Amino acid sequence: MKKTLVALAVLAASGASFAQVTMTGYFEYHYRATTDVAGNGAGGFGTDGSELFFNASDDLGGGLKAAVSMGIAGADRSSESGNFNGTGQNSAVIGLDGFITIGSESLGTFKLGTTQPGDYLSGGIAGVAGYGWDGQLYDGLSNRDSVGYSKGFGPVKASFTYYEPAKIVGEGTGTYGGAGNSGTNQRKNSYGLTYESGPLAANLSFGTYDQSGNTATTAAGYLTNVYDLSAAYDFGVAKVGAGVEKKTFNVGTRQDTLLGVSFPVGALTLGAQVGQRSFSGVQTGGTSNGSNLQADASGNGSVNATAVTAKYALSKRTYVGAKYSSWGTSAVSGVSNSNQTDLYIGSSF
Repeated sequence: MKKTLVALAVLAASGASFAQVTMTGYFEYHYRATTDVAGNGAGGFGTDGSELFFNASDDLGGGLKAAVSMGIAGADRSSESGNFNGTGQNSAVIGLDGFITIGSESLGTFKLGTTQPGDYLSGGIAGVAGYGWDGQLYDGLSNRDSVGYSKGFGPVKASFTYYEPAKIVGEGTGTYGGAGNSGTNQRKNSYGLTYESGPLAANLSFGTYDQSGNTATTAAGYLTNVYDLSAAYDFGVAKVGAGVEKKTFNVGTRQDTLLGVSFPVGALTLGAQVGQRSFSGVQTGGTSNGSNLQADASGNGSVNATAVTAKYALSKRTYVGAKYSSWGTSAVSGVSNSNQTDLYIGSSF
């Protein structure tokens, strides 16, 4: 999975010690077909993902280590990076997650970076089936600046992370929530406990948001807090994952749930998952972190989704697969597809 790069020529010429950097990445090509709410279909070939990550570490002595990771996407002619040049022929190479960590086993680890946190349920511990519902059933992902600390205690890791507002990324731009203090500009403090030992992995976290009580925003769907719980257990013949996320707004609540299972059969892995987003008394028409609350006129309701997956390992690095998902048409603002099918081939290094 990793490829060692030789030391930088400049360091070699100067007589400085060689630095070792590891590079990882993948390229994945899909045929994707979708059907919208009116029953209209579309389909075609294209690159679904191409990413490179560069990682370097430095021994500071006394058990203290520093590490840096930086990623880039779009190193091909596709527009999958979301930042192509407008001609439909080329994509711009853009940055992915980047962060620096410093710490030791006894001290714990500090992490500072600009990242795009994954969807808690389908992209986390509970997502054993391998289908991501971010931007479909659950919220789309947003970039955030963050500072965090974590410390291990045997199989348990405790963590705290401060996130600056989504979509306000840059030095000095998120300290006061951004101009206008709109619903997309809430800061978040997240406290978590993660357990990993043998076949069991579990996480419990709690987050609080600022600006939720602003008089000018009481009808804008501001978040006040979020509770997260997820777990997965590997039985050998099957791996089962489940999770729940409950967000409280200044008006009403929203709850996301997921249950997934995967079955390894030699080189083939089959998966299935079901999910739901439900609403209780939310402020209709409001927004939070870029996602429409999508309740009915009474502020209540639910949206359901199902997915099945299959992935076959041709080798340790190369694979082929298929995915199918169907989700409610009011899951996320701006999303009109009601189902999606993917056939793909990919390789990692």
